[in-house]
Amino acid sequence: MLVVWATLITNSNYLPGVLVLDYCLRKVGSAYPLVAVYTDDLPEEAQKAIDARNIAKRKVDRLLPGREVEK
Repeated sequence: MLVVWATLITNSNYLPGVLVLDYCLRKVGSAYPLVAVYTDDLPEEAQKAIDARNIAKRKVDRLLPGREVEK
C-alpha cells in the first residue's frame, strides 16, 4: 500500500505553504513523502519551484462545486 502526505495547490498564493510543509515533513523524518496535487491553474513558475525541491507532483482535473441536491 502506498502512503503519502498530499496537499492541493491551485495557485501561487499557496506555494509558500507547500514549501514549508515539505520542509517540516523532511525535518521530522516523515516516513511518507509529500505529493503536491495541482490543477491547470497552477502557473509554470510554481511548478518549477515544486520540482526544484524534489516534491512529487500529481496533476488533477479542476473540480467545480456541484449543484445542490433538492430534497
